[in-house]
Parts: sequence; structure tokens; C-alpha cells
Amino acid sequence: MYPSPFGELSVTAFLRDYWQQQPLLVRQAFPGFQTPVSPEELAGLACEEEVESRLVLETGGLAPWELRHGPFVEEDFTTLPDSHWTLLVQDMEKHLPQLRELFQPFRFLPHWRVDDLMISYAAPGGSVGPHTDQYDVFLIQGSGRRHWSIRVADEGDPRLIDGLDLRILARFEPDRTWLLEPGDMLYLPPGVPHHGVADGPCMTFSVGFRAPARRELLMAVLEEIAEHCNEKLRFTDPQRRPSEDPARIDAEALQQARDLVRQALDDDTLIDRCFARLLTEPKPHCHPEVPAEPPTTASLITAVQAGARLYTSPFSRFAWYRDGNDRAMLAVDGEIYPLPAECETLASILEADRALEPARIKQLLESTAATELLTELTDLGALIVEEPV
Repeated sequence: MYPSPFGELSVTAFLRDYWQQQPLLVRQAFPGFQTPVSPEELAGLACEEEVESRLVLETGGLAPWELRHGPFVEEDFTTLPDSHWTLLVQDMEKHLPQLRELFQPFRFLPHWRVDDLMISYAAPGGSVGPHTDQYDVFLIQGSGRRHWSIRVADEGDPRLIDGLDLRILARFEPDRTWLLEPGDMLYLPPGVPHHGVADGPCMTFSVGFRAPARRELLMAVLEEIAEHCNEKLRFTDPQRRPSEDPARIDAEALQQARDLVRQALDDDTLIDRCFARLLTEPKPHCHPEVPAEPPTTASLITAVQAGARLYTSPFSRFAWYRDGNDRAMLAVDGEIYPLPAECETLASILEADRALEPARIKQLLESTAATELLTELTDLGALIVEEPV
């Protein structure tokens, strides 16, 4: 059983009654919460090239609701107005791996569902406007206070304000409002209109969850089919009868076209593979760093025997599944690796920014297949070798 971050509400009850169904406010979900990152540190990270960051200025910019993208420079912050702006920095748990501790209360959910930790700093009155998100999110109040308003009643397809880079709702009439204090948490399922406004300077920690759209999965499947399809399979029409209307596409031709497409799509192995690849595909800003000197299997074995530790990269994404033949398949950063039987234990211990147990690694290195896989993952930067001091 996992400890509940929902107070007296159990994890089971949360999943049954709230997850992807309705919002939930939890007072003091994180009692005594101390913000682990200062506004100055957040601004410093937003100045780095490899960090995805944004500034939203409701007023005081070149236009209402101006959106600026990082990387920024110090002058970008010293020239900001006194109020009504917000700095947002994505993937904070990758750039500062110690922040991954904030994911621990949510381990009752698969880690392949977790997308990232976004931290926002808002000046008084700061906001990104009323909007909806297409993913689940836990909003943890870090410092200061923030007013949250949401709309639970369904208003149909919401209209957006035209001419903005942000997707801000043109009409928002909340039916629930709260003031969140440090340590409070608000859970929002996908599609719930919401609006957060800073009541003075504040920081909010947003744990967001990855939810691939059907369009993304379809595109991935179609690309995979196109890449590996048999070029010899084409439309054919032997024993054709004389055509009564040369302009008409007859029923037999249409049926054959349907069959060609359906046969290509009727492949569970391909769909499973595409889904796993999609779930573990890194973001453009978040690829693991490739080592300057690629390891060999011999050098990896020597390093581990000498006391080196293996860590998973905080920038890598890991998941695994069983295919139709009950084979374990490992997904790492958008690539799929079949796991021999002696390597299956590796699947469950791989998780971003985690030290691998030395005894387990030494045991795996007794297998040639496992050694080759560990070497390849190290070569790609998904595994990091830390030499003993």
C-alpha cells in the first residue's frame, strides 16, 4: 500500500472517485512545506539554453497577455513590472534531480504517466489566464498564496480569446474558488477550466502527467507502418470485368483499399511498440547527455568491479511491457529493447535518476546479453557510470 497524500482519503478512494473525474482540494497535503528552490534560482535556470522557460505578462508588456520564451538574460527580469507577470520553468526534476522527491507521494501511479515538474513564480496578481489543460495535474502551493477558481459545470466547447499566443478562455464563470496556502494541493483532471491568481509573490509546483493524444498515437503507428511496409503489396485487379462507367471507382476496388489499410493496422505488436515508444520519447529540451568516451562491455565490467556505481539519467524515460508472446520489452527514450529472460529483472529497476543496486548490477553482468544492453544504454547516456572516489 502507498501512503495517501490526500489526508483521510485513501489512494484507492481517490482513484475510484476523483482521478480523471473531478477536482479535489487537499488542505495541508504537504504540511510544513518548504520551497526547495528560490525565485532567484528559478530565474537563473530560466537563463540557461537547455531549459524550457516562459514569461507571461498580463499587463506591462508589448501587448496584453504577452508570452516570452527563454532562455532569458538578467535584464529581462530587472525590467519587469511590479505585478501581473509569471515565470514558468518546465522539467525542473530533470535539471535539479533532488526535486524528484516531490513525485514520491504519487508513486501509486505508473512513473511512465508522469510528465514533469513545472515550477512557477508569480508576482502579485500574476496569472496565465483562465484555461484548460488536457492532462491531469497536482498543483502544490509552495510559497505565498494563490487564489484558484475552477468551473466544474460543462459549458461545451470553450471559445478562446483571438490573437493570443496563449490559449485563454474568452468566457470563464467559476463555480468554485479557494485560497491556497503553502502545503495545500489542488488536483485537476483534464479539461477542467481553471484560473490561478497570485495573492502576492508566490510559487506553485505543478506535477503534470503525460497523456498522448489519439492523433499522436495514430501518427506514430502510421509512420511505423510506412517505414516497414512491404512495397510489393499494392492495389491489384486481376480478372477485372469490363467497366460500364470509366470514371467510377467500383465497390471491389474500394473494398480492396479498405482491406489493405485494415490489414496493416491489425497488428497489436506494432501498436504496443508505438505506444511504448511514444510514452518514453524525450522532449526536445530533455535528451540525456551522451558520454564523451563510449564504454565497451569490458570497460563497464571493469568499472563496476572496481566499485563504480550505475545511475539512470534524470533526462531518460523508462517503461516496459510484455508483448503478445509474453516477452519482456524495455522502452527507453523512444527505443524498444527485447529483454532475454535473464535480463527481465532489469525492467523493473530502471527509473529516471535512480542508483542501481551494485549487487544487482554485478549479478546482471554475469549475463552476456545483460552486459551488452547495459553497455548500449550507457553509450546512449540513459545510464551514467560514476567512478568511485
